[in-house]
Amino acid sequence: MEYIMAAIRVNLLILLLVYLFYQSAAAYLLLVLPGNLLYLRQWRQEVFRKKEREFQMQFRDAMQMLADALRAGYAVENAMAEAGKSLHMLYSADSRICREFRQMVHELQMNRPVEQVLEELARRTEQEDVEALTTVLVTAKKNGGDLVQILRQAIRQLCEKVEVCREIEVVCASKRLEFNVMCCIPAGMIAYMKLSFPSFMEVLYGNAFGVLFMSACLGVYGAAYILGKRLTEITV
Repeated sequence: MEYIMAAIRVNLLILLLVYLFYQSAAAYLLLVLPGNLLYLRQWRQEVFRKKEREFQMQFRDAMQMLADALRAGYAVENAMAEAGKSLHMLYSADSRICREFRQMVHELQMNRPVEQVLEELARRTEQEDVEALTTVLVTAKKNGGDLVQILRQAIRQLCEKVEVCREIEVVCASKRLEFNVMCCIPAGMIAYMKLSFPSFMEVLYGNAFGVLFMSACLGVYGAAYILGKRLTEITV
């Protein structure tokens, strides 16, 4: 469904651009394939980044619940089960973090070592935070020491890092909103000119000069958009 909605959006966007810059069915046929490929590729990357950020926030909440269970005196295995129960009250049952915790709790109930369970989670998610927590746990298991205290300290540092990333993301989100509004201004100006002064704009359509001029404008517009996206997309 997400792919279908993205395809509908990009084709409507191409229709709008063709109407504003070319007003020609042939231009739509030339732009529809490369436009779909470029947009869907970028959209897919953005969706993946968004889902990874969501999981990062979910994992932070899960680690806070795990730390609370450890403070209450639970062993690590039982603390994982308690954190999983708390997560089901905060997130839906089909959310990614709940699915992962259900699987981990099931594996722990089958007497699998907790470090192996977390290592498999790190391989599945490929998240730096999960890998860091797993490394701390495996090292603490091998070298001995107060495992619960070490885990609590690692979880506290992880939560602080994720909170800083969240604050950075909030600032970047406001800049991205400003960028999206600015991207609409050139198209809005062309639409206003076409509707208010159609005779003035007729010279730009249906002739070689108009096609070249509007293609140059569209190229500058696209280059500015790509540059703006790279400036506003900061990976945290």
